[in-house]
Amino acid sequence: MRLRSHVRSAVKAASWRAFAAVDTFGVVWLFSGHDTTHAIAAAGAVVGVEAITKSFLYFAHERLWEAPLLR
Repeated sequence: MRLRSHVRSAVKAASWRAFAAVDTFGVVWLFSGHDTTHAIAAAGAVVGVEAITKSFLYFAHERLWEAPLLR
């Protein structure tokens, strides 16, 4: 059962990051002058870095909530 819970957390992290990446891209694009190629490159860079770091943070957060201490 524990492996299934870990897989579920990983899938939830991945699906959330895909959804949130669209939001982040839009926000960065709007705030950096959305009519230039530079703004699109900046938004893409932020999304790329953020997707990696926040996926790990979300997974860790999920696992902490599943810890016996919090049940």
